[in-house]
Amino acid sequence: RYSVTPKVASLARSFVGKSPKDAAIQEVLNGLAPELKWPTEYLVPDGHSMCIVMNNRDNAPIKLRLFERRRFPMLQSGAGIIYAASRTAKEVAVIEAASSLNADQLSEVRQQVSQAAQKQYAIYRYRDLALNLSVISILVPGGIGTLSVPHFDDVLPEDKAETVILPKLRAAAKQIAKFGG
Repeated sequence: RYSVTPKVASLARSFVGKSPKDAAIQEVLNGLAPELKWPTEYLVPDGHSMCIVMNNRDNAPIKLRLFERRRFPMLQSGAGIIYAASRTAKEVAVIEAASSLNADQLSEVRQQVSQAAQKQYAIYRYRDLALNLSVISILVPGGIGTLSVPHFDDVLPEDKAETVILPKLRAAAKQIAKFGG
């Protein structure tokens, strides 16, 4: 079985150019850069992973070179956790079955998914990349994609992320939803 990898898709987009929808989503992301200061990423599900398809890293004043990955296991990312929180129990069971998580890890992930469903956002800590690197993620209305803001939690604690970042992310997500994103 064959599939297009994110790097090939990125290369193809550079030759073909962005669709009007992609250009509109990019404009929304670029508008967030001066407001949030932190980079913002638009991710979509791709199999049992979440894939960054657009971001505003070049325009965001704060640069996070530690966060150069493009693809994340569904249940090991903020974007994947909030996406899973919007899925049916049967869909989540399929995602869990495809993961390489052990029973303890699955129990922790289920708790994170439940909390994300209640809060309508997820915070995921990437301790493997940096001790204080976290991501706050929300679902774009319609459930097609997510928006994530990687940040250092010692600079932007969770309570500030909730009051400063989330309202702006939600407004951007509503705009993106209008484009079918």
